Amino acid sequence: MATLRQQMNLKHKFAVLGVLLSGLGIVQGANAAPKVTIKATTPAGLKQEIAKAKGKPVFVNFWATWCSGCVAELPALAKLKKANAGKATVILVSANETATNSAVSQRLAKAGHNSTLLFRSDLIEFFDKFAPTYKGTIALPVTMIYDKNGKLVKTVTDEHTQAEYQKMLNPYLK
Repeated sequence: MATLRQQMNLKHKFAVLGVLLSGLGIVQGANAAPKVTIKATTPAGLKQEIAKAKGKPVFVNFWATWCSGCVAELPALAKLKKANAGKATVILVSANETATNSAVSQRLAKAGHNSTLLFRSDLIEFFDKFAPTYKGTIALPVTMIYDKNGKLVKTVTDEHTQAEYQKMLNPYLK
């Protein structure tokens, strides 16, 4: 039978191993990335989220786990959100997801995010209702910036850096 000291030493070794493996993304436990809130949305629901933020500019980024450019810019978007906390609302919308909620959550947590809206419906149908000017075509990533009054003022496609996005958002922070 192991002594108390040996048992405590073994527990310590397992705890250290768990932390190391968690940091490598091999296991997830108490020290894993923070929990990510995923909320289902519709075109009308997204419009309501944007309206809730009236008085602040709103930055809406549409992304998907299957979009390499989208995933590449997620860390920059996390930094943008943090840099503009209290000044602007940053909303991520996981678009036309085929991945499980767990996969979406893991991707976001790894990039430093704690929430996303998500829709699993057809991408074109969603945009035809949310932003009819797209008229049946959409490519990800796409970002839309709304001014303090909720008016769409800028739309950009492709991935961008935090600095590029900040430059786009700055005129609407005044």
